[in-house]
Amino acid sequence: MVAWTCEMPMKAQLNEAPIHYFDLQSVVNPAAVGADKWMHLRAEGTLSFAGAQRHPRTFYVAADAPLPLSRQQHGVGLQWMRHQLDLSTQQQVVLQYAYRFPLGKGALAAGAQIGLLTETFDGEKLDPSQPHNPAWPTSKATEHAMTMGVGVCYVQPLWFAGFAVHALNAPTLQLTPAYAVTHKPLYSLVGGYDMRFRNPHLTLKMSALLQATQKKFRADVTARMVYQRDKKQVYGGLTYSPTHAVTALVGGTFHGVVLGYHYEYYTSSSNLREGRHGCFVGYQTEFNVGSQRRGRHQSIRIL
Repeated sequence: MVAWTCEMPMKAQLNEAPIHYFDLQSVVNPAAVGADKWMHLRAEGTLSFAGAQRHPRTFYVAADAPLPLSRQQHGVGLQWMRHQLDLSTQQQVVLQYAYRFPLGKGALAAGAQIGLLTETFDGEKLDPSQPHNPAWPTSKATEHAMTMGVGVCYVQPLWFAGFAVHALNAPTLQLTPAYAVTHKPLYSLVGGYDMRFRNPHLTLKMSALLQATQKKFRADVTARMVYQRDKKQVYGGLTYSPTHAVTALVGGTFHGVVLGYHYEYYTSSSNLREGRHGCFVGYQTEFNVGSQRRGRHQSIRIL
C-alpha cells in the first residue's frame, strides 16, 4: 500500500486501501502478522468505474502465520499487491516480520516490512490522436525500487489499535529522464472495538482507518453486525468515508471459507455505476506452535 506523485500534471493520491481493511490488517500494518495461532490466507479484488474503458483494478493477497518459536512471540507474512490505472500498473511484493510480547490484558507488537516495488507505464497503448504529456514513455517502460515500512499495534480481547508508516524510504522510480514516480510515506492509524449484546450470537464490530500523506487524507469508519451460531457466520455492515464514499458490506462463512462482497458508492458522483465492486476471500488453518507442526483441525472466523 503506497502513495505516489509524478513529475507530470497529475494529482497526488492515496492508493486505495483494502475495503476489508479490518480483515486484511497485515496490509495496513506489518505488526499484525502472526497475531494468533492461525495461519491466514486472505485476498481481495476490487473493480472501479466498471463502465469506463480502462477502469482501475486493485488486488491484494496476504498470508501470515506465527513462527514456532518462543510461544508465538514471532510472526511472518508475505503480501502481493497490484494496482492498475489506465496505462500505469503498480505491483508490490513484501516480506513482513513482527515481534510481540504480553502487556497488561493484551499484547504489544512491533513489525517491519521490506519489499520490491515495480512501476510500469505502457506507452505503446497511447492514442496519438489524443493529447498527452510529452514526458510519458512512448514504449513500455518498467522500473523497480525497494520499499520499507514499520508499524506497532496493541491487541486486547475486545479492541485493537495500531500505527504504521509505508514507503518509509520514499522510493523514486525513474521511467524516463523526464518521467518519474515518487512514492511518498503513507501514515496509517487503525483501530477497532467489539460490542457485545445479551444475545450471545450477535456482535457489533466497529473499526476505523485513517490514512494520510503530506497532501492527502482519508478516513474510513466501519460498523459490521456479525451473527455467529456454531460454525456458521453471517455479517453485514457499512463503511463511511467523509467527503468520499459510502460502502455496503455483506458476507458469511460458506463451507469453511469466508466470502464477502462490497460496493463502494462515491458521494461525489450521481451515477450508481461509477463505484467500486469487489469481493473478499479468507481462509485459515490452525498452526500448532506447541508441537511445531500444523494442526489437523481447520476452521475459519471473521476477525
